[in-house]
Amino acid sequence: MEGHLDLGALRYFFNAIKRLQLKLPFLAYVAGFSALLPFAIGFLRRKSLDEGLNWFCWLLFFDLAVSGGQLILNFYKIKNLWLSHLFVLVQFSFVIGICAKLVETAVVRKLFLISIALFSALWIISRFTFEPITVPTTYVTPIAKAILVAISLYMISSIAQSSEQLSKEPRYWIVSGIVISSAGSLLFYAFRGIIDKFGRDELLIAYSVHWAIDIVANIIYSIGFLCRQPTPGSGGPLASAQ
Repeated sequence: MEGHLDLGALRYFFNAIKRLQLKLPFLAYVAGFSALLPFAIGFLRRKSLDEGLNWFCWLLFFDLAVSGGQLILNFYKIKNLWLSHLFVLVQFSFVIGICAKLVETAVVRKLFLISIALFSALWIISRFTFEPITVPTTYVTPIAKAILVAISLYMISSIAQSSEQLSKEPRYWIVSGIVISSAGSLLFYAFRGIIDKFGRDELLIAYSVHWAIDIVANIIYSIGFLCRQPTPGSGGPLASAQ
């Protein structure tokens, strides 16, 4: 789940700033500060959140810490590609782990956990073969995003079938945010080759769309944290998984 400042997109944009001498637009600052909102709400309401949502809250904190660390290291011109690589693995494992706790079917839960092991193996292999830690993550990240979109859509379907008040279900909002954020990042990576050739105006438009997606996702995450948690035995969505 991305909270979220996409580290890959962030790196490409800062490279473009140097290449085209761009000034950071206002929307970029809004997107950056919007990433603080869901974490702040989740942290303040952490005592009323279940274990899965608490995990997600701390994932948002990790997202912010890594993004901030990368900005600082970029400022001092210190190599930090390893942060992007590490973040992909941690984010994927956390998100799928949370989904595994929420899903009702034991077989599906086991498949989710197996996907973490398989992706971790792919991540390790890629570090020593086609995507070493010295180059940007261009293959493993889109794979992770595609899997996150697919699993999140499955989770939304499961929640919708078991919830009588979908708009009041926190998991629905959180997982919806994952779909929007991951799909937006996947779209960015799919068209990265074209985006890299854009001029100043086209590049700003492309990244404005990306930042707008981040803002929407962060607002949706915030709504999820603001939803009242279903009480035990109330028949809430995926209650049997608790």
